[in-house]
Amino acid sequence: MDNSDLLKQLINSADEEKINEIIPRAALRLDEGIIKTVDFIFWLSYMTEKDLDSVLTEAWKATKQYGSSGNPSLDNKTFDYIKNKYRIKLEKIDPDSPNYSPIDVTFGDRIKIFEDIFGDCDHLKFLKEIKGLRNNISHLRVYELKYSNEDLSLISTKKKLLIDYFETMTNKELPDGKIWNELTNEEKEEVLKRFGLWKKDKQI
Repeated sequence: MDNSDLLKQLINSADEEKINEIIPRAALRLDEGIIKTVDFIFWLSYMTEKDLDSVLTEAWKATKQYGSSGNPSLDNKTFDYIKNKYRIKLEKIDPDSPNYSPIDVTFGDRIKIFEDIFGDCDHLKFLKEIKGLRNNISHLRVYELKYSNEDLSLISTKKKLLIDYFETMTNKELPDGKIWNELTNEEKEEVLKRFGLWKKDKQI
């Protein structure tokens, strides 16, 4: 019986628990530490992307909500900048649109949109860090998974990564990206005023 027949036999006899182990253990023959680390990073990247969408959704809604009583041309600057730079249909990233579908915009482009709004902040650096870890998994670099130059197979490194994640993601930062820096001083004052209203409504 060759390896192919053995794998088929394992697949056909697998229960709900064992079927999830076929690829990493039987087919790829990865060790337990690597499997657990890859699983950890997968769910972390899933949560990161979900949180990123929430941040962009809040930023989008805040712009629309507080822009309606402010300067419409200022709102259009933000929307037009994103539309023209990324060649995307704004309805795909407008949470109020029936055609809202942020997954149509790549994770990488969503990070770039975040950068254009918020600039080179700690939040952005963390997003890029997670994207890099996810890319390492996708490109066969599962033995090179590190955070802060520490091996991610170590529980101490996983704990540090999670603590940094929650500290970074709960820190509300003011915009300082390309969109912000192209505004006039008067427009910046208006945005800060709206940001204050948004924080008050959100009780942040």
